[in-house]
Formats: sequence, C-alpha cells, structure tokens
Amino acid sequence: MNSNTQYYYKNSENFINEIKQKLSFDDIFSNPKLLSDLGISLVELDKAKSSVNSKQYHLEDAKYGNSRIVIYPNNTGNRNGIPFFTNQTNDSDRGDVFQFVKNRCENPLKTILEATNNLNGLIEVKEREKTIKPVKAFVLKNYLNKGLFNSYETLENEQVNFLVNSRGITYETLSNSLFHDKVMLYNPIDGKQSFFNAFFPKTNVHNEILGAEIKFPNPTSTGMKDMVEGDPLLLWHSNIPSNTSKVVLVESALDALSHFQIHQDTSVFYVSSNGNLYDKRIDSFYQLLEDFKINKSIPIVLANDNDYAGFTYDLRMLNHAISHYNGLFSVEKLNDNVVLKFHSQSENVGRDLFVEVANYFEKIKIGINDQILSEKYQAIDFVKLEKDNGSVKLIFSNEEFQKHHRKLSFSLFKGLNFIQKNTFLKVQRPPISTTNSIKDWNDYSKKLIQQKFSEQKQTQKRTQSNSKSSSNTLNRNNG
Repeated sequence: MNSNTQYYYKNSENFINEIKQKLSFDDIFSNPKLLSDLGISLVELDKAKSSVNSKQYHLEDAKYGNSRIVIYPNNTGNRNGIPFFTNQTNDSDRGDVFQFVKNRCENPLKTILEATNNLNGLIEVKEREKTIKPVKAFVLKNYLNKGLFNSYETLENEQVNFLVNSRGITYETLSNSLFHDKVMLYNPIDGKQSFFNAFFPKTNVHNEILGAEIKFPNPTSTGMKDMVEGDPLLLWHSNIPSNTSKVVLVESALDALSHFQIHQDTSVFYVSSNGNLYDKRIDSFYQLLEDFKINKSIPIVLANDNDYAGFTYDLRMLNHAISHYNGLFSVEKLNDNVVLKFHSQSENVGRDLFVEVANYFEKIKIGINDQILSEKYQAIDFVKLEKDNGSVKLIFSNEEFQKHHRKLSFSLFKGLNFIQKNTFLKVQRPPISTTNSIKDWNDYSKKLIQQKFSEQKQTQKRTQSNSKSSSNTLNRNNG
C-alpha cells in the first residue's frame, strides 16, 4: 500500500474533496456503469434551455423519477468554485457532484471509485476495498430480538400503540384479516417499554419477511419520520382477500390502513409503493400481481396523496399502461411554471390518443382560464397551450397548477375515452379541506375519527342535559 492510499484511508473528508474537484457531471453522465449504479436510465441535454451559465438535463431516475437537473459550472461564483446542481422537480435534491451521487446510492464512495478507476488523480479501487464498509443488509433477527409482535395483540399498556393513539387507526382495523401479520410493533430500545416503532413487513410469495416499511412515533434527531429496509423494489402488501374486487395502490402501508378504515371494503388487495413510484417499482408492482395471480382485468385504483408527487405517480402508471401506443405524459416544474406534456410519434392507434389528448388539453385551458377571469379583475397567469409536431403542452403557473392538479388526475382517467377503453386504471383521492390539512389518507381518517369522537361527546352532553332536565321536572312535580 502506498503512502497516498494510506492518506486517503485516514482522511476521507480530503478524499471527498478530491472527488469534488476532479469528478465532473460530464464524467457521470458519460459513464455507463456509474449511471447504472445510480439507477439513471436516461440522460438528455436540453440544448434549447442550456446556456453558458447553466446546463439543463432531462433524467429518468430510479429515485426521483422523470426529473430536470440544472447544473451550474464553476464560473458562476458558486461555493468554493465547485459546480453544483439543482433538481427542479425535487427541492431536496441539490448540491455538488458528490451529493448528486450520495442522493442516489447508499455508499457513494464505493460507487464512485468502482466506476472511475481511470479518472486522473483517483487511486485504484482494489487498494481501497478493505476500507469500504459493505451496505447494511436487512436482518429480521435484529427486530425479533426487539420483541416484534402483531400490533393488534393485547398490550399491558395500550398507550404505546401510537398507530391507535396518534394516527387514528382503530383496533378493529388492525385486527382485520387483511392485515394479520402485516402490521407489527417493536421496541427500539432494549428494556424500555415507553414506546414502539411500527413495522410493516415486506414479504415475498412464500410470506418470508425480507424488508419493511418502518414508522417512528416521533421524528428522530435528524428529522426522520420513517424508513424503508430491505430491497427497495420489494413492496409491502396486505393479505389477499378471498374474492378480490380491486387493487388499491397507496403511498404507504399506513395509508392502506387508513383507506380501509374509511371504506371498510374487505375485497380490496392493498399494495404500497414505499413512498416513491418509479419505473422499476411499477414493474415490481405488476410482477407482484402476477405472482399472486391477480386477474389482469381487476381494476387498479391509484390512491396517491393530494400533492405534486401523487400527480406524477398517476402519470407514470398511466404511461406504463399506454406504452404500447407510443404515447407519453410528463410533468415538470420550470422556473415559475409547471408544464404538462403529451408526446406521441405514432401514426397508427396512438394517433387517436394524441388527437383526443390535444382536444382535452384545449378544453382544460379554456375551462381554467374562464375560472381565472371570473375570480380576478386583472388576470395575467393564464394557462397556455403549445402544440408542436407530435407533442402538446399545457403551461400553468405554479399557483394554478397547485389548485387544479388533483382534478387533472381525475379527468385524465375519466375524461379520455382512450384511457377508459384501454386501461383498468382508476383514480381516488382523499377529499381536500379549506385549510389544506388533508394531504393523505391518514390525515382524512384521523379527521373522521375526531369528528366521530366530537359527535359522541355532544350526544353524551345532550343525553346528560335531558336526563338532568327530566330529573328536575320530576322533582318539581313531586314537590
């Protein structure tokens, strides 16, 4: 081992700085192995929107989906003169070149070094392998040792079940056969029974636990509220009903519990996307349905959250369903606008879809602009329509898109005859509130529980009041 290698062993921070100085975004985007390791399947430079001061790329990204990356070179006065990037579709994805890699893999050092052996100034990976820790594997025994048990089992102190006490999930829901062995609790601190974490096991067709969605009763010191353990392509699912009428795809196992508690439909097969629905997970979802022999004609209900991400997940599922027709929907944030686009090069069956979408977009534009005019005396943020050879775009202001994206999801699936005839997809959302407090199904189920509790208290008060009034009347009559 040479002295240079020893230096890097003891000074990982210096080594990371070397990477930031020597590894460029061009190096990443031109390195097939590195792209594969990061889960990036497509990189396209948008020359029209690039300039001397920035470059813009379209990425198909396993973690962040269809995203737009803006890269600022070191001649624009960045921190320490190091190029940095921003993800226009996800505000949390930003930073320097090392951060770009770190955001997309569990071991950025190992990933970079294995893919860039020939990069000038970086030492060979074979000299460093002993210093790189292997990726932490999921070990079920670790959770069994912490007392993993079914959440519906009787507890000496029921206050520890935060699913019931702070998430509004009832014991009746937890006890339903759909969720037997699918919702568990464990004590994260040995010997202390003050609180439990929720453990939603991810299982294969043999019912072997190979991972989990985990939720904490309170955010950790780093702000984490949950985490996913095990293979990221393995999805949590409920038990299969004896007679499945529909599949409901939600963003988390907790949303599945909440959705069931609201609708009380025991014929639903629930699947969670683990909080992010990208192409490989969509493939895993359909493979899961095939493994469990779910009939392909059974409706799939997309029950995502009331937010921008939920809308993008709808589009990705829709794109998967219409891929044979060479049509593609996309949505992206560009500066102060959001662009909803449909693109098709098909001259056959897919052409009918393109014509219908173009006409639909025209109706949307007119409908929303009429509403804007009725609400504002001087309106400037009108929805715009742009049509090109094989593509049509709706361009919204951020504010207008935020107001309408929920309705757009419904109308895309209900209003387009082509979609109705050629897919088994449906959309369902929790209702919105005037305070925007209902973001997901758990928000909605908690609100219903609170309303029910409030109504019960009011009924009790009226009963007590009537009882007291009757007693006073009886006393007066006796007197």
